[in-house]
Order: sequence, then structure tokens, then C-alpha cells
Amino acid sequence: MQGKITRISVTWAEPTDQGTQFSFYNVLPDEEKHIRPERMEDLLEDLSLICEQIQAARDRKPDEMATAGFDRTVRRIK
Repeated sequence: MQGKITRISVTWAEPTDQGTQFSFYNVLPDEEKHIRPERMEDLLEDLSLICEQIQAARDRKPDEMATAGFDRTVRRIK
């Protein structure tokens, strides 16, 4: 069964004189009107692929992941 993205939420951090200001956006469905349709299609396609890969990795047993070459290293995004 194929899934479908129903909501995209983003937290945005921006440095200010008072410290980091955080904003939270519900991109889909609330802010969809601000995004060009072709960019939304690309975003949904990319995110769907990522979600499918994550789900496939979760569905595998840990010993299968080791032999399948999944990288389980946690990386901090700067």
C-alpha cells in the first residue's frame, strides 16, 4: 500500500538581536497557496521518496539492515 503526504510542517530558526527566533509553519495544507505548483510537486515527490525509504528501513530487521548497507550513523545538521 502506498502512502500519501497529508501535512508538512517546518520549524524555521532565525538569529535576531534578542536571540534565535523560532517560527512554525504548516506548509501543507495551510501555506500551499504561497508556493508555485511545480515547486510543490517537486517537494512532495522528494519527501515521498524520503518517507518510503525511511519506512522501508523501519520494516527491516536490524540484522537485515546491516547486510543491506544502511548507514545508521546519526548526523547533526548545522
